[in-house]
Amino acid sequence: DRMMQPLYKLIGVMEKNEQEQTRVYADLSGPKEITHIASVFNRMMGSLDERDRRLREHGEQLESTVQLRTRELVAARDAALTASRHKSEFLANMSHELRTPLQAIIGYADVTREELELEGRDEQTEGLNRVIRNANRLLALINNILDMAKVESGKMDLELETVHLESLLKEAADTVLPI
Repeated sequence: DRMMQPLYKLIGVMEKNEQEQTRVYADLSGPKEITHIASVFNRMMGSLDERDRRLREHGEQLESTVQLRTRELVAARDAALTASRHKSEFLANMSHELRTPLQAIIGYADVTREELELEGRDEQTEGLNRVIRNANRLLALINNILDMAKVESGKMDLELETVHLESLLKEAADTVLPI
């Protein structure tokens, strides 16, 4: 009974730790054998407390790091969106500034070509035809840049249309032929 009573008390402390999942330390009084077991149990509980403390600290550090990284990612995303918006605005403005004089060049070249055709100067007419074709290709590229800016800003409307493949391939070949 001298051993059993303190042993049952120690077992009760152990069961309480298990059931309540809290740290309850054992009483270190009683027979030497039981106090030795209780002392080892208390050290084990202390080690678990220390482990839990370190885990909480580590969890807090991780949470802090995640919050910091999240703020950094939000700032980087916002900067990227701002840069993209500025790029789109630049492309739209630059394309407009290029398109206006190019359309004037095409118009003047077309008028000059018509006059040369009336005079029968076919060699100069063919040269102006190449200038007009290349200027129109450049204009198409500029318009494509504007279209890309519209797509990026979500303002592009799509229209499906049939394409004559032979004409498209001839145009592509004419584009690279001078190169």
